[in-house]
Amino acid sequence: MESVNTLVVEISAASSEQQNGIEEMNSVMRELDENVQSNASSSEESASSAEELSSQAKELTNIVDSLIDLAGVEEEA
Repeated sequence: MESVNTLVVEISAASSEQQNGIEEMNSVMRELDENVQSNASSSEESASSAEELSSQAKELTNIVDSLIDLAGVEEEA
């Protein structure tokens, strides 16, 4: 009977350890999810900024081309 009690105590301890491990894993997974969401948001912001910069660069190129035309300067090939 004592060996059964010992086994029950060991099973209970193992179950408790397993529960602690699961809780720790859940915490890590939540943190990982938060990091992934933050990175996705940063990536979207970076893509938007890159698109805006590209648009501004094209606009600046058009302005420079117009100034060159107004000045009557021929571009070298």
